[in-house]
Order: sequence, then C-alpha cells, then structure tokens
Amino acid sequence: MRSYGYGFGNGLTPYQEVVQFCEREGRVPKQVQKKVSEQTKEEKEENSLYKKWKITEEKKIVDSYKGKALEEIPQEYRELVRTMRSYGTGLTQYQEVMQFCEREGRVPKQSNKKASEQTKEEKEENSLYQKWLNTKEKKIVDSYKGRALEEIPEEDRELVKTMRSYGYGLYKKITGQDVGKASYSANVEMCDQAQEVIDNLIQKTKEGGIIHGSN
Repeated sequence: MRSYGYGFGNGLTPYQEVVQFCEREGRVPKQVQKKVSEQTKEEKEENSLYKKWKITEEKKIVDSYKGKALEEIPQEYRELVRTMRSYGTGLTQYQEVMQFCEREGRVPKQSNKKASEQTKEEKEENSLYQKWLNTKEKKIVDSYKGRALEEIPEEDRELVKTMRSYGYGLYKKITGQDVGKASYSANVEMCDQAQEVIDNLIQKTKEGGIIHGSN
C-alpha cells in the first residue's frame, strides 16, 4: 500500500485514495453538509474524495452485492466487497446496525438533543437509529416480544436471539389497551364471583337452608 495521500499528483487511482482514507479514518469518505465557505481544508478534501468514490467502478461492484453473503459473491470481487464492508459501506441497513451492536454492545438509540447540540457520533447514531426503525428485521423481532425462544419459528429464532443479546426485543411493551383489557377481565371475574354468591343464597332460601334473623 502506498503512503497516505489524497491524490494530488501521487499517482494513486481514486479507489486507492479511498482505501488510504479508510485505513486512516476507519470509514469511507462522506459528503460534508456545510457550505464550502464554512468547510475546513480537511473537509474540502474529504468532500472531493467522496465525489471521486461515488463514480468509481469499485463502488458500483460493492453496491451490486448488497445483502449477499460473501460466499455467494464471485471470487474475483469477494476481497473487494469484504474490505469495503469492513469500513461500513456496501452493507444493508441491518448489517450496519449489527456493526454498531458488535462495537457498542447495544442497538442504536435516538438522541434527545437538538441537532445543533449533537456531536458527530450522536448524529451518526441518530441516522443509524432511523435506518433501524425501517428494517424488516426490527419488525420481525418486535413481533416476538415476550415470547420464549422455543416458541419462535426456527427461521426467525437466530435473529431474535442475536438482537436480544444486545438488549432489544426482550419484553412486550404494556400499552393502555392491554391495561384496559386486564381491568375488564378482572371486573368480569369479580362480577361472576358475586353472581355465584347471590345464586347460592337464592338456592338456599328456596330450600329453607337460611333462617331469617340468624347470623
């Protein structure tokens, strides 16, 4: 691997420049959401590199295998895809969430701070949280909240087990509707018990089993 550089006459291809950035920063270059006049020199260079990365042949290849297991990818592209996935690109939304979980030991959370008060890491986690909300995997895990693993169909069991290991999907949230149903059931049961007592008293009266005025 050549020494680090952004390609200013260093003879590197755009992909090689991107890989150098990834090795240093641990991620692919991103678009900087600031006016050009407000960007630092480093941010301008990253923006430039991001634009180069967007049109590389390597990015098109990596994107074309999103969601596929490495063993399903042709041998000539496997190392490229594996390398770029290790830097967080070419992944499905669920795979991005899993990378976060493996690193942080939990699922991403929503920040309650204003966007202007959030750190770079908090903004990234917020973005990942929004992605997690829309995944089909989250819907599957949510549908089994409160159920024992052995009750879950085998095809979904490993997914649920994995997410529960990161503290997600363990319990079913109790809603107002659930409370209402529980209260209704309790009231019905109390009424049934009261009715049973009254019915027994009426039957005893008919049989002469109750002496009026006695305790």
